[in-house]
Amino acid sequence: MVWTMAQKFTQAMVDRWLREAEPGQQFYDAEAKGLRLVVGSTGGAYRHVGRINCRGGRYITINIGRADEVQLRQARTASAEVRLALKRGEDPRKPVSSVPTVQEALDRYVLRDDLTERTKEFYRECLKGPLSKLRHIPMDLLEREEVRTLHEEITRDRGPYRANGSMRCLRALYND
Repeated sequence: MVWTMAQKFTQAMVDRWLREAEPGQQFYDAEAKGLRLVVGSTGGAYRHVGRINCRGGRYITINIGRADEVQLRQARTASAEVRLALKRGEDPRKPVSSVPTVQEALDRYVLRDDLTERTKEFYRECLKGPLSKLRHIPMDLLEREEVRTLHEEITRDRGPYRANGSMRCLRALYND
């Protein structure tokens, strides 16, 4: 690996390094502290290297994007955002919160005290039967058109009452 001194990047310099630099070579941006261009055998990538501002603050590397897909200006902006997160003591590699799947949402929802056992059993049956296609999908990835199509399929196969009941179940889970 060849190390170079920090220098202010320009887009033309980045393009030239991608064509001419040897794989493994790293270039450091003097303007955006922590931003690096790492050249590989098939291209290059922007990375931010920094320390998390917390007890035992370790150094981490965050991939910003491929240099042929991300412009230098965008890489600097992303690097600045990562740097601010590190200063706040956050680890940008970890998701802020995890979104439950439809099954996980049901498991949590049926723990409520205000539901009757009959309602809980109906919701479980909906997820085993008509809504089984959605079981392992995260709640935030459910799309309106997908749910509409599923409603039409359930209506055709099992009737409108079952379809509407299944959608009420899904809506309760989504709103919870």
